[in-house]
Amino acid sequence: MKIINIELDNFRSIKHLSMSLKSSINRIKNVVAVYGENGAGKSTIIDSFKNLCLSIRTLDNLEDFIKIREQIIEQNKNSEFDPSIILEHSKSSMFTNILDVFKNSHTIDAGSKTIIKYSFSLDGKQGYYQLVFSKSNELLEEKMYHTITRNRGILFDLRKEKKPFLSSKIIKDKNLKEEIFNRVNRYWGQHTLLAIISNEMKNNNSQFIRKNIKSNILSFIESIARMSFYQHSVSSEMIVSSQKIQGLSIEKGRIPNSGRPHLKIIENILNTFIQSSYSDVLKVFYETAKSNKGIQYRLIFRKRVGGKVVDVPVQLESGGTRRLIRILPLLIDAIQGHIVVIDEIDNGIHDLLISQILKAISKSIKGQLIFTTHNTQLMNTMNSSNVYVLNINRNGDKEIYSLDEFGIRSTNNMAKMYLEGKFDGIPYPDKESMEIMMEELARYDEN
Repeated sequence: MKIINIELDNFRSIKHLSMSLKSSINRIKNVVAVYGENGAGKSTIIDSFKNLCLSIRTLDNLEDFIKIREQIIEQNKNSEFDPSIILEHSKSSMFTNILDVFKNSHTIDAGSKTIIKYSFSLDGKQGYYQLVFSKSNELLEEKMYHTITRNRGILFDLRKEKKPFLSSKIIKDKNLKEEIFNRVNRYWGQHTLLAIISNEMKNNNSQFIRKNIKSNILSFIESIARMSFYQHSVSSEMIVSSQKIQGLSIEKGRIPNSGRPHLKIIENILNTFIQSSYSDVLKVFYETAKSNKGIQYRLIFRKRVGGKVVDVPVQLESGGTRRLIRILPLLIDAIQGHIVVIDEIDNGIHDLLISQILKAISKSIKGQLIFTTHNTQLMNTMNSSNVYVLNINRNGDKEIYSLDEFGIRSTNNMAKMYLEGKFDGIPYPDKESMEIMMEELARYDEN
């Protein structure tokens, strides 16, 4: 599956935006780089993908939270310590319902609902999945349109305080259909239908589910569940990737003894990746210790330091190097056919290094790699159709467009044109205001 368009209405800082990921010759783009000035809404676009990914997991997360809560309460039943406050805080951070996922998503002072529409291509057929929220981020509607038999139509349409519509073709088994309806009546609004079906797959006979629920719904769920993303802020960092070592950190952790072959594969990839990027690194390897609980591992860099060869734990490496290590699994995901979204892919990483890496892998990407960046060096290594600019006009409205709309020639320097303001989407500092500010600071220092 691939995303072909995303439409946002009253979502965070964006009043309305439509972003097509199809080229002028109707091909779906595998690589998309989004540029724009600070505060334009680039991270909001990443949020729209991230929230879709998280929304599939909410019911699974709730069950995991309940298990953790029962364990903690049992461990502290004879203690004066009351874990309830910590537990409730953890519940929201684990995204145990759709309200936590889309918290504070409605645009401030916007009168209309929040609407997010994901158009996609699956099995050669186009469709869409749409979520609608109230001003208070309450789920009002969930709808999916794709093939039913030979023709396309509405597979399901669920709305608050209305009888849910599920096409008679999407669930074959009568008892399963009744069970899904019961769970919809119980959970929908706190969780989406897709989260309910995903949870049904996890807890019941998956082979039976596959035989009795429309394959395109299951394929859509699985594609979204395999989506990878990386986003960071001043206070937190969030990364999801299928390439983590048995679901754990790539830097250190513990895995079952059966995970050693996978650990070796990751080690080989890291060696190829890091040695070609860093001149002082001789080898990258996992230091391991075996015990009854499995294999304890941590990543080590063997490198030249001051004329000597030393082994350095990855935790002592620079922030940029560690961030490069963290995004590597996501790049592997994109190569293997998954949808990957990364906020500020260049953050802390040298311009030339990230440019060379993306140039090397771009033709091998079978999925989609969508990222935001400020690195203009990247522009001259990419096709103009893969470069998008998010611009804010005088009214504060936002628009996004790919640079192939400008008829750029292969001999043109896209980065130079962008920095000159040919495509907008850049800050325009007021020189006079800056000078006034410096004068004010000088007067402040004198006093």
